[in-house]
Amino acid sequence: MAIKEIDALGNAKGALESHKPSVMLCLFSYGGVKGQTLWSVIQELRYFDRLGVNFIFHSVDDDALISRSRSKALSAFMANKNLDVCFMLDHDIEFEVGAVLSTCVKAKMVQSCVAGIYSARAIGRGMSSRPLDERVSVAAGADTLIPAEYLGGGFLAIPRLVVDEVFEVGMSAWKECDNHHVEELERRANMSLHASLYAGRAPSYDFFRPICVPRTIETAKLRPDLPTVEEVPYEYLSEDWAFSARCRWANPSRPLYLWAMPWLRHWGDFGFSMSTAFLSEEAPKVKL
Repeated sequence: MAIKEIDALGNAKGALESHKPSVMLCLFSYGGVKGQTLWSVIQELRYFDRLGVNFIFHSVDDDALISRSRSKALSAFMANKNLDVCFMLDHDIEFEVGAVLSTCVKAKMVQSCVAGIYSARAIGRGMSSRPLDERVSVAAGADTLIPAEYLGGGFLAIPRLVVDEVFEVGMSAWKECDNHHVEELERRANMSLHASLYAGRAPSYDFFRPICVPRTIETAKLRPDLPTVEEVPYEYLSEDWAFSARCRWANPSRPLYLWAMPWLRHWGDFGFSMSTAFLSEEAPKVKL
C-alpha cells in the first residue's frame, strides 16, 4: 500500500507531512509469529525508516492473557507522551507495505480509532469487527471509513486523544455516583479502570478488561439459530470489543471506524481473507 493512498482528498504529500505520526508498534508475539507477519513487519519498519517516521517497536511476548497484555501495552504507550498513535498487531496478520503507517495516519487525521478489516480464522465465521450497520457493503481496497460498534484489535490504530479520554472517564467513573439507577451503576462498573500490578512490574490499567453489556442488535434477524434479546438480554464482550465499548462511553460523539483500504490476511491453517469470511462452511455436493 503506497503512502499516496492515505489521503481521501488526494493530498498525499500534505497528508503525510501534516499528519505524520510517531508510533508505538505493538506486536503480540507470545504464541510465536507467523512468517508472513514477520516479513510484513520487517518491510514496514524499513518503510518507516525510509520516510523518517519516529517509532518504537514493542514486542509483547511475556503474557498470553490477551486482555492483560493489550492493557499493559496501551498503558506503556500512555506513559510515553512523545507518541501519537499506538498500533496493535497480532502475530498472524499479513499486510502490504505501508498499511500500518497509512492506518496510523488515518487515525491521526480523524482523531479516532481505525481498524483494518480482516476475517476470522475460519470459513464462514465473518470478521473480527462489527459495523454499526451489519448489512453494509463496501468494496475492498476502497478509501472508505465504515462506522463501527466494535473493532477487532489485531490491526488497530489508537490515537492518544482516545486513550486520554478513556483513561480520564474510566478513572473517574465512580465519582459523584450516588442515587443512580441500576443501569447507570452497571455502566460505570464496566467503564471504570483500575491500576494494577502483574509480576511486580510497573502498574498498568485494565483498558481491555472483558465485560457484559446489554445486547444492542437483534441478532436473531441475522442469525435465527441464536436466542432473541428477550431470551438472553446480555452480550459478553471480549477484550477488544470491551475496549471499543469504553471508547464509545468515554465520548459518544467520537465514532469508531473500520477502514476498507488495507489488504489483510489472517493466517491459521491457511491465509483467511475477507473473500472467505462469509462463505458457507459446507463443502459443495458434487455428483461423481
